Amino acid sequence: MDTLTFTIESIRYHNKDNGYTVIEAKNEKTLKTFTAVGTNMLDPAIGMKISATGDWTKNDYGKQFKFTDYTEEDFNSNQGLINYLGGGFFKGIGPAIAKKIVDYFGDETVNVIENEPERLSEVKRVSNKIIDSLTAKWKEHKCVFDIMLFFKEYNFSNSLILKIYRKYDRDAVSIIKNNPYVMVEDIDGIGFKKADDIALNMGFDKCDEKRIYAGIKYVLTLATEDGHTFLYYDTLLDETRKILGVNDSITINVLTDLINDGEIIKIDEKIFLTQFYRAEKNVAEKILAINDFKPYKTENLPKTIEDIENENGIKFNELQRKAINLSLESNIMILTGGPGTGKTTTLSGIIQILKSLGMHIGAAAPTGKAAKRMTEVTGLNAKTIHRLLIYNPYSGYNYNEDNLLPYDVVIIDEISMVNILLMNSLLKAITPGTKLILVGDADQLPAIGPGNVLADCIESKIIPTVCLTEIFRQAEDSEIILNAHAINNGKPIKVSNKKPNNNFFFITKGDMDSISDEIMSLVTTRLPNKYGVQPKDIQVLTPMRKYTPVGSDEL
Repeated sequence: MDTLTFTIESIRYHNKDNGYTVIEAKNEKTLKTFTAVGTNMLDPAIGMKISATGDWTKNDYGKQFKFTDYTEEDFNSNQGLINYLGGGFFKGIGPAIAKKIVDYFGDETVNVIENEPERLSEVKRVSNKIIDSLTAKWKEHKCVFDIMLFFKEYNFSNSLILKIYRKYDRDAVSIIKNNPYVMVEDIDGIGFKKADDIALNMGFDKCDEKRIYAGIKYVLTLATEDGHTFLYYDTLLDETRKILGVNDSITINVLTDLINDGEIIKIDEKIFLTQFYRAEKNVAEKILAINDFKPYKTENLPKTIEDIENENGIKFNELQRKAINLSLESNIMILTGGPGTGKTTTLSGIIQILKSLGMHIGAAAPTGKAAKRMTEVTGLNAKTIHRLLIYNPYSGYNYNEDNLLPYDVVIIDEISMVNILLMNSLLKAITPGTKLILVGDADQLPAIGPGNVLADCIESKIIPTVCLTEIFRQAEDSEIILNAHAINNGKPIKVSNKKPNNNFFFITKGDMDSISDEIMSLVTTRLPNKYGVQPKDIQVLTPMRKYTPVGSDEL
């Protein structure tokens, strides 16, 4: 990367929202003109002197200097100041008047503008209107410059400074000086630790209520990242004490105020951030409302199931038949089971019956890959849950409590991957009369994010649930599936590397270089030759990232 100091000669483009800027610049050392492309520029102006770090790139527009980080420097010459004042940034002042002002006041020009602006009237053709416009714009830019200087002192990147400026405008410095912790909730990319470092450097006391307030919320937020929707009261105090280094009496006082103000919810000894309490409460209430709605029963269902078996050349077992019955007799149900137990076959049978009844079915899964797989095996046009609800990052979900989903049945696959907030958004968009079918494996890892929706729903025993347990013949040949069930049942796994048609191996190597060589051989040659797959379709999992031959970076 190179660091250049240059003056802005002209501005080709500037986006105020994201700070993307294309400028013509003059190198202070070589005096050569070049094109520079900057991101996160707050308020560029012709004549401004910049010191920036970036890289030279070449594209269809030619050679460009691309930079993300920069600092604004003082004018090092009267000509630079003339260029700045006369560059079109200040209304009513062109190059000629700018030159008159600088020629008249010389090195005192900046001091006059900032402290004695009335003296500008001594220059011919400089009216009071121009003076008012110039001083107002100068103060505005000075404010931006001061904001840059303030946050650069704390090693903030330009992108963060731009976010702060867009949020707080000219009041940014005063707001942060009053309470740095507001940035934790207001500015994406600033966590509690960064805000806390700034606050303590600014002289905030460790026992300041603003710090305790932010610290409590930080501890609860950390818990949600580990999947929890609440912490027990004593656990919260313990964790807060470790992070903030203050005694419990101070924390208890602030916590009590937060509870009284409704910003944190206390139920018995459980402490929730308000949004997660409301989400859990709403999910429970919606599930009860959907469950209470009694659907009609289908006549001659055994004959219908028999027809599906004959049509598809299959035979449902007892639990699969129970699941198909439940899907019609209950308004909400859970279909679960481990790999190879026939969840997909059962779901396909349910869908065939629902379609024969003329029901409009909406299908979704948490991820694009899961939705694609669901489409392949069921024939439904499955979407991600976000796409089903039509998510907009600015306005939220298009389908919500005021605009309900237009389906008779909603089927969600891989429900174990859904966290409490997404489940809440989904249920808000479903009316009690809509049939809801949840499909997933309760033994899979819980969702990324707070809540363990599938496991909690099953454990509640409120929702009719069928857990498929029988491993089908075609799955019995898969050592992967057999060992998955062995693990779930607390039994030892079986490894037989020499068994014909095996798909589960354990290979032992004594050092990391040997392991790396083995992986290279498997991915590039042996697995493609054996299974007819492309190397790009093979997934490698490793617990390490850097510094070793088997870290993900090196692989």
